[in-house]
Amino acid sequence: MGLPPAFGQTFGSPVPPGIGGHNGLPGTQPPLPEVKGGLSWDELAKVTPVRSGNRVVPQFDKGVLNLNGRDIRIAGFMMPLSAAAQQTHFLLTVTPQTCSFCVPAGPEGMIEVKTKAPVRMTFDPVVLSGKFAVLPNDPNGLYYRLTEAQPSK
Repeated sequence: MGLPPAFGQTFGSPVPPGIGGHNGLPGTQPPLPEVKGGLSWDELAKVTPVRSGNRVVPQFDKGVLNLNGRDIRIAGFMMPLSAAAQQTHFLLTVTPQTCSFCVPAGPEGMIEVKTKAPVRMTFDPVVLSGKFAVLPNDPNGLYYRLTEAQPSK
């Protein structure tokens, strides 16, 4: 039994190369702003799922591993984990959420975010900065975390 071709099977419009997910109708999502000197989602997609015993674990590119513990800036879309207008714990994703029953990307296209102070929930793209962590063994299947996060330009 082999591994699936990608973690996030793509339906609808195309997603960035290497990023699995569920996009909405073509042309319905705002583009991510370019963050000069920021981390790209293409870089975070440089991870391969590999079988380890009865589990599938991420095998990260060396460049991704070198980001662990560093301060980074990245643009993405907020996926709230609560109904509050102000968020302190949410997911940042490469594509916007288009379905309340679906996550918008595979684990390579999401970052768990914990902010310094509450951030207003928005469906528009946001740019955040904070301390980046690579998660090789997260029990929830997440690959990345951003702590001490705050809005950035």
